[in-house]
Amino acid sequence: MASTPSRRPSRLFRLLTSLLVFLIPSAPASADSPFLTDDGAPNALFWATGAATMAADQPLYDAAQRLDSPATHKAAVFFNHVGDGRVQAGVFGLLLLAGNGTDRRIARRGLHGAVAGGLLVALLKATTRRARPYAGRGPDFGARPARRAPADARPSGEIGAPLEELSVAQQLAGKQDSVRSFPSGHSAAAFSLATVWANERPRDRGLAYSLAVLAGLSRIGLKQHWPSDVFWGAAIGTAAGNAANRGVPFGLMFRVR
Repeated sequence: MASTPSRRPSRLFRLLTSLLVFLIPSAPASADSPFLTDDGAPNALFWATGAATMAADQPLYDAAQRLDSPATHKAAVFFNHVGDGRVQAGVFGLLLLAGNGTDRRIARRGLHGAVAGGLLVALLKATTRRARPYAGRGPDFGARPARRAPADARPSGEIGAPLEELSVAQQLAGKQDSVRSFPSGHSAAAFSLATVWANERPRDRGLAYSLAVLAGLSRIGLKQHWPSDVFWGAAIGTAAGNAANRGVPFGLMFRVR
């Protein structure tokens, strides 16, 4: 009788989750990003962890996919919305219209961080052209869009929809999007908002970063990103959120005070 594969997370995957939870949110308070230390020098631990994550992308991704089940898929689809720009825009609008002073600051700074991080993410996606996991090419950079969208392609906003049910325009978007894996825009948006939220409401720090971590992990579970895409997206979002908290101009988002 063939044994069924274990769904127990590997040590490597548990390590990645722990690093996302503890390393990025604990960036030095006097720095604008986890990339640097208090005195402006490169954060060696952070860069080494990022490099190690990229080197282990395939086994980490495979470990995450072994956890796939109907329940975890539903959870991933739900938490995916935390980093969705359209959802965040709606939240910011509600806070600006109906919130108190703190809420409005979260909305203004959240928008600042989302734009700052989003611009850098868009630039990196366009220049690195990394294949998404569902494209079936491995974690490669410099890929070209597939001539035909993969059978299980899931263009943004259509997660779970069969390819044949999508319009021609959506199928084309799926082909182009298949080489825009690095870094994760959802992770950047989620961590940017979490950083702003935690700064304005310190008691909510645990909740804010927990939601951001779940949003990042959901992108791996939905076959949209490699683990290092999420790691670097989270780092960019944290940097952008810290910059927004201090009113640092977009171009100086990595400056140390």
